[in-house]
Parts: sequence; structure tokens; C-alpha cells
Amino acid sequence: MQRTGEDMLCAFCDKVITDDEEVITCGCCEAAIYCRRKCQKSHWSTHQRDCELRSVVLQDDLLFQQPAKTHLGDCPLCCLPIPVLECNDGSFLLNERNFYKLYPCCMKIVCHGCISARSLVERSVGISPNCPFCSRSFTSMEKGLELIKTEAEEGNALAICEYGDYVQRVGSYNGVTRNLGDDGRHFESYDYWMRAAAMGSIQAHFALSAAFHHGMYGYDDADVGVSRNHAARAAIAGHPVARFNLGVMEKSEGNRDRAVMHWNIAARQGSSSSMKKLKKLKNRGSVSKEYYSATKEAYREAKEKMASHEKSLALSAHIIN
Repeated sequence: MQRTGEDMLCAFCDKVITDDEEVITCGCCEAAIYCRRKCQKSHWSTHQRDCELRSVVLQDDLLFQQPAKTHLGDCPLCCLPIPVLECNDGSFLLNERNFYKLYPCCMKIVCHGCISARSLVERSVGISPNCPFCSRSFTSMEKGLELIKTEAEEGNALAICEYGDYVQRVGSYNGVTRNLGDDGRHFESYDYWMRAAAMGSIQAHFALSAAFHHGMYGYDDADVGVSRNHAARAAIAGHPVARFNLGVMEKSEGNRDRAVMHWNIAARQGSSSSMKKLKKLKNRGSVSKEYYSATKEAYREAKEKMASHEKSLALSAHIIN
């Protein structure tokens, strides 16, 4: 941004822009300013390269920041971070819902540690299972789907994404396996996911990234870019699985350093798959022992924050499998 004293200079004609005049800023790099639109258009052929480089730097600054939490946040009951379990599908990861559950009655995501603790109490006194958050009676899959659909029709982004998941899974509501088969129904799920993503749903961005990566809507070079863009949006918002997948994409394109940065961030969020990738690179000498040790310590701390006695009970009772 060009300045002289307290005033600013137009990047094209060098006119001094005073405080009481309108300032036009480049929307991409946010660095160049102009006194009028005509100057901005005239300057584009000169400014384009610098603008693109600056935009990449700004995007990377945002992309490679360490998120404070995962996209799931904390469980509303135990207030501990909700773990994200990874399901390896080749080298590209998909989500599984073993460590948490969305309750349609109150639209709350509850960790399985709290679910198992509530379940143990209910079994001990012989009562039917209820929602651990709002205590409403547990509904059937059909009733739950009806509640989700109602919420979706009212504009709830979480419900819209969830209903898109159901349409894609075709009948396995709240199941753990995402079916990416070409059965004609995935175009309907695309509409739901796109609506949810436009409303800020991180899970919808992740679902779209996985769908385009697997060629659900017809695979070509453009789909790779679309998959990457949705994964980047999810990763910036704290989605460790989307972050891992970005690392896989970068590694496949020969960008090892960028892949390492992605896996480092994901590992510090508790991604075991990212730790495995970094361990392989450390064993090959591509990552220093000091770098790996620091990431491993942060990974251990992230896992400890997610731990609880109830989660341990759930694992030992095979409630989480």
C-alpha cells in the first residue's frame, strides 16, 4: 500500500488519496489501492503477477496456522475435545463416527465416552436409553431421520449436511461406512452438501472434498482442484482428516515440505495417520529427529486432552469399536 505521510498514493497514477476520498483496494491481495476503478483496470496487466504471488502468501499464512480445536469442538457434556477417528481408504482418509454421535432430538454431537457412561447408568437401573444431553426418549432410525429432515427444511446447516450423508449412504443413517458408489443418488447428496457448505458446514466441505477426490461426479483435472479447495476450507476450520488428505495430495505432486507441514498440524490435533506418515519420513531421513520428537509430544498431549474414564470404559466394553 503506497503512502506519503498520512496520505495514500494510487498504485497506477500516483495521485494522493486523502482521507475524505473513496479508496479502492485490490480484493485479492489487499495491498494495492486505487483512486478509481479505471486505474485499477489499467494497472491489472502490471499488477497481476505480484497480486497472484501475494494472494498465495496470504492463503498459505491462513492455511498453515495451527487450529485451536478440531471442527468438532468439545463434547457439550464432558467438555473434552471430541476425537476424530480415521478410516484408511487407500491413502485418502474418510471419517467414521465411532467416537461421537449426532442426536436428532436436540442436534447435539456427544462423544461416545458420555454416551457409554449414560448407558451404563441406564442399564444398572433398568431404564430405556435416552438422549444423554436432553434426556428425550431414544428414537428409531426412521424417527431420527424425520427429525433431521425437518431441521434441514428449516435451514439447519448441520442437519442439511447430515441428510446429505444419509442420501449418500442410502439407508445406513448414523452408520460408520460412507458409500461412494455410483448409484445415481450421489447427485442429490451433492445438492445437500453444497447448501450446507454455503452455510458454513465444515463437514460438508470435507464430504465434497472426498466425493470429488473419488470421482463421484465424473473425474477430471478440474475435480482435483475442487477437492483440494474444499479440503483446504475444512482444514483451516480444524478438520484433521481433511488436513491429512491435503498432505497426501501435496506428497503425490512432489511437494514434500508442504505435505510435512500439513501432517505436522494434523498430528498436533491427534491424527494418528499423520504421525505414521511423519514416522516413515523420519526413518528415511526426510524429517529430522528433533522435528519428529516435537510433533510426537504435541500429538501425545492432544490425545491426553481427549481421554476420559468414560471413553476408556467404552473401549473396554467394545462400545467403541
